[in-house]
Amino acid sequence: MASGFACEKVSYNTGVSACEKVGQWQPALARLSELWEAKLDPEVISLSAGISACEKDGQWQLALALLCEMWEAKLVSDFIYTTILGPVRARRAGFGSERLRC
Repeated sequence: MASGFACEKVSYNTGVSACEKVGQWQPALARLSELWEAKLDPEVISLSAGISACEKDGQWQLALALLCEMWEAKLVSDFIYTTILGPVRARRAGFGSERLRC
């Protein structure tokens, strides 16, 4: 039974990654949503692809929300978090003074 879950998770990850490759953030987030609804925890691969898909279309708020999901799930280290979040904060600075928090 566990291998069935692994195959299903790989299918979702592949779907999110395929959407990211063609710059389709909405279908990428739909696949992530389906992953959560199926009670399958997303992995770094799927969340990173979702972040990238959002970033490609300027959906920085959604990208940041996914980054926060990764952080809360303890899927990233402090180094990766600050390496990714630093540039996002720098870009965000041009959009106003709202503070960014997970």
